Amino acid sequence: MHGALPFSKWHGLGNDYIVLPSDQCEHFSLEALARAVCDRHRGIGADGMLLVADPQDAAGAFRVFNADGSEAELCGNGLRCAAAMWADRLGTSDVRVKSAVGMHVARVRAAGAHLWQVEMDLVPVVREPSIEAVMGQEVLHVHRARVGNPHAVVLLGEESEPGRLAAIAAAVRSSELIDGGVNVHIACQTACDQVSMWSDERGVGVVEACATGAAAVAAILSATQSETVGAWSIRMPGGTLQMQVPAGGGPVHMTGPAACICSGFWHPPANATL
Repeated sequence: MHGALPFSKWHGLGNDYIVLPSDQCEHFSLEALARAVCDRHRGIGADGMLLVADPQDAAGAFRVFNADGSEAELCGNGLRCAAAMWADRLGTSDVRVKSAVGMHVARVRAAGAHLWQVEMDLVPVVREPSIEAVMGQEVLHVHRARVGNPHAVVLLGEESEPGRLAAIAAAVRSSELIDGGVNVHIACQTACDQVSMWSDERGVGVVEACATGAAAVAAILSATQSETVGAWSIRMPGGTLQMQVPAGGGPVHMTGPAACICSGFWHPPANATL
């Protein structure tokens, strides 16, 4: 029988996470713990779990687990949440967050009750050329990028396409040219600097927002434009992220919110194998 675990729940544009202290989770199966705590009917409910170590000298570390228990390399919305949590706790505006892919430097400012605005860099690496995936009689042109984690992006010409996300994600993941463990996005450029985007994340499914995916989309669009566009507004179901892409590529500067929903103690189910 495990005792109650202290937790807080955060979200970035509706992409929600349960935050747990790593030093109190050492005796759990982390994969099983993530599945249990993220269960929206029998747990607290979230897209994923952040396992955090308390910051030392304004630098903290975290690990990301998807709702299905698989571990992810990175999560941009989770990064902002962790940065806001530590900035608030330490009373500072500048913090560093260590993930599986490196150290991330964040600038945090209060934006309301339990709400913060966070700026930090993400580093997309666009893979060229694009590849093709078959969906019925249609050939999809798939752009690939890594932002610490893998992304596949299909650019569409009409904004009325979100209903096709599930079918497109399945077709992309079934392609022999794609590793099935990939985050899939469809995106539509609606103005010279504005994009609508929908995401199906590995280990989670359809989500309200994906920040690393938004960085991938911004980098891919900047690389494919005949005229240089540096600043992108990426609109997702949960809200909008601002992405600044430097000329010639490089780190993408992300600006977006992080919000604390609640905190308390979670009692693991007595019959759960954790």
